[in-house]
Amino acid sequence: MKNRIFSENRLNELQKSAENRTTTDEMLINNGIIPKIENMPTKLYGYTQPIDDIYLLWINVNITDDAKWGVLQHELSHISKNDFDRFESVEIIEEENEY
Repeated sequence: MKNRIFSENRLNELQKSAENRTTTDEMLINNGIIPKIENMPTKLYGYTQPIDDIYLLWINVNITDDAKWGVLQHELSHISKNDFDRFESVEIIEEENEY
C-alpha cells in the first residue's frame, strides 16, 4: 500500500467539509477514501480498511448522525497520521486519535 499523507491544508479542508456536512463524499472519494455506512455490532462505531491505494471507511448505521461525523473525523485522523504503518499497540494509537 502506498503511504498517503495529506497535507495539513488538505486535511483541514476535509475536516471542514465534514463539519459543514457538504460535498464530503465527493471530497473523500477524490482522495481515495470510500465511505460505507453499514449495519455493525452496537459497540463498533467504525473502522478503516486500507486496500492498495484506497481506504474503505466503515461507519455504523445504528449510531446518531453526530456520532457518524465523529467517527469520520476519528478515522480521517488515522489516515492522515499513517497509523496503518505503525507498530504500536492499538490501544496507544486509539488514545492518540480520540475524538
